Amino acid sequence: MLLTAAQSVATSNAESDLELKVRLDKQLLVLLIGDKIDAVLQPLQAARYAERAAEYRESGACDIATTVLVAPHRYTAHERRPTDAWG
Repeated sequence: MLLTAAQSVATSNAESDLELKVRLDKQLLVLLIGDKIDAVLQPLQAARYAERAAEYRESGACDIATTVLVAPHRYTAHERRPTDAWG
């Protein structure tokens, strides 16, 4: 069940384009979503999203946190860097 949806969620080291909190049985899932329709992928953006997901889990803010990149295939074929690791 979707609990919340928030746009432009900022923390000290990054900003998520969209964050969804979802209840899965007894667990709370947080999805940190990067929306890259026309924007340029920023250096280490996937790593910053992954760090925030880990911080959410470690702080007990959720049970599961993962990152998602939403972008056209043509975008990721040209812009995605091998070191970027979207969930």
